[in-house]
Amino acid sequence: MSDKNRKTYKGNYWYMSPEEVMAFLSISKATLNRMVADGVLPCSVPYGRVRRFKSSDVERLMEKSILQMV
Repeated sequence: MSDKNRKTYKGNYWYMSPEEVMAFLSISKATLNRMVADGVLPCSVPYGRVRRFKSSDVERLMEKSILQMV
């Protein structure tokens, strides 16, 4: 994995890029955008650049969706 695609650490959180989130959750870009717009998955936009997602939020969403399937 190149440095460009690694999770970013800032403060007490690991951040993921949109591409990493899409791969981790196996979703499309449109689905990711809809989840952000609906408030299902919070994100931050540091200095007007690419959105970043806390890995803990992404993992929590994954666990929640797995529990709903059971």
